[in-house]
Amino acid sequence: MMIIPFGFFKQPVSGVSPLYDNISVVYSLRRLDMTTLWTNACLKIRRDSDNATAFVFFDGSSVDDTITLSSLISTTSDTTPDATTLTTWVGANGAFVERWYGITDDNTISTGKRAIQTTTGNQPKFITTGVIITKNSLPEIDFLSSTRYLDASTNTDLDNGNDFSIFTVSYQDEGTTSTNFTVLVTSLATSNRILLFCDRRTNKKSFRIITPGTNGEFDLSAQLDSSDQRLLTLITSSSSGTSYLNGASQTTDSWTNSYDNDVFRIGVSSSVGNPLWGGIQEIIIFPSDKSADRTTIESEIDTYYSIP
Repeated sequence: MMIIPFGFFKQPVSGVSPLYDNISVVYSLRRLDMTTLWTNACLKIRRDSDNATAFVFFDGSSVDDTITLSSLISTTSDTTPDATTLTTWVGANGAFVERWYGITDDNTISTGKRAIQTTTGNQPKFITTGVIITKNSLPEIDFLSSTRYLDASTNTDLDNGNDFSIFTVSYQDEGTTSTNFTVLVTSLATSNRILLFCDRRTNKKSFRIITPGTNGEFDLSAQLDSSDQRLLTLITSSSSGTSYLNGASQTTDSWTNSYDNDVFRIGVSSSVGNPLWGGIQEIIIFPSDKSADRTTIESEIDTYYSIP
């Protein structure tokens, strides 16, 4: 795991036209290319030395700006930063994520799309001893080796029968001996839900859509026992879908009957089950079948993150 030094240089702007318009929501640590760029806070973090909190903004005003120690913060507003930098506020302390803002293409904060964790012992980590935690030299949210998760309200774009597309960048450190690998889930029930895994085991799970009828099972075509980032994609149309790993087609499957969609939880599979034990850099959800744009979107993501 690497850390970002003060003065980290941003990745170049991708040059893609507004690829991320008409989005459902994005959880990211960079400003994606939209006609109306996001200017609000992207995180609310808690300083571990005194439990003080601050809203953190992207460093700059361009596409692909990310969070650096030069990012401006505010202790009072999630729409307007003050003149204080992140490095000044955090000092040599650590910081944990209390809120990950769901970015939309209208630059308006939706309270239901904020992924929140107010219980300090369940908060994932963003800064260690004054430096931003990274994966492959870019910021990540580290879900550590214990139960850490964030909750948003139900995302109705993921309701059964809807067309939707999910693109995620995550990794898993735990290896093949455990089931600790969940990236997100749409219900806390033990059945009838969408699950996204970052699985290094021979089980090869990526997405599962569990219903009272036939499940949609989207496994990797081969075991991937690696702690590298992986770009996992699921594109659905009605009650069928196709999954992809780093741009390569994996599984096409369908399901019968409806699944539950009553929460949007990041980092565990249920109330506390199967935690990720790794990190997440991006979750992108479109309320549509993006098959026609998939390769362009995946190429843009891969270029930015340099996914192995």
